[in-house]
Amino acid sequence: LLLRALLEILPASKKLVIALYWLSPIVLYLNYWHGQVDVAPVLLMTTSLVFIRRHKFVLAGVILGAAFAAKLSMILALPFILIYLVRNNRFRHYAPKFLVAVGVTTGILQGPYLFSSAVQLMVLGTPEVGKIYELSLNLGSFEILLLPLCYMLVVLAFWQLRRMSFGLLISSLGLGFFLVLLLSPASPGWFLWLVPMLVMYQIQSGRTAISTTAVFSVLLVTFNVLQSEGSFIRLFRADFSDPLIDSISLVGDGQLSLLLTAVVAVGGLIAYRMARDGIRDSDV
Repeated sequence: LLLRALLEILPASKKLVIALYWLSPIVLYLNYWHGQVDVAPVLLMTTSLVFIRRHKFVLAGVILGAAFAAKLSMILALPFILIYLVRNNRFRHYAPKFLVAVGVTTGILQGPYLFSSAVQLMVLGTPEVGKIYELSLNLGSFEILLLPLCYMLVVLAFWQLRRMSFGLLISSLGLGFFLVLLLSPASPGWFLWLVPMLVMYQIQSGRTAISTTAVFSVLLVTFNVLQSEGSFIRLFRADFSDPLIDSISLVGDGQLSLLLTAVVAVGGLIAYRMARDGIRDSDV
């Protein structure tokens, strides 16, 4: 379904979309080896983008609200979509309707459960939420949280643009998600959030983007295969559920740190180029 949504956005690049998404090492690893289900909220968010592209903003808001209910982290996309609507004269009057659709859907799907102490603990009190506090600048009794700071600066930077094209919306979403993933101890499944934006970026920017993303994907998957849980292959009775680093004596924390540094470096380069190319190719 996510492949189908991407084909709706990029109908002229069918074979390339199939190659870049369906055969992506990140997709294959996270969906079928590590076993994450982040593909569900990512599908909903991407489907919302499909209907934004078709100018069906109320339906797009309903689907985005469902994405928030599937995984609260998808709320990171909301500021950039609102900027896209407000910064386009043709779409500006749809922004309130879109926001109401998002709010009503989220309220219906999430509202009844937010008063539950179990939900508050497992959604708002989970260690995953605490990861946004990991990178900070100590100022005596208080700290400046670098991840929220950088995210807000990116949102403000795109707000300063006089007009946002759909391509620039995709670039802003990619940059926003990249910041969260590179400036926090992200869980492996989080990197699936990037995949739709990476596919669109590669098709827009050509061979250099494709080769850089391939390097990033291989580094990321290698890092996670070594230090994250894997799968038990029933057919061959092969158990790879423990991290591979436990059975490879030549790889230690130092080597994993170097590998993670390479992931952040290449990912940072892609994020920069994604934003640069999106701004360069926009009408403004």
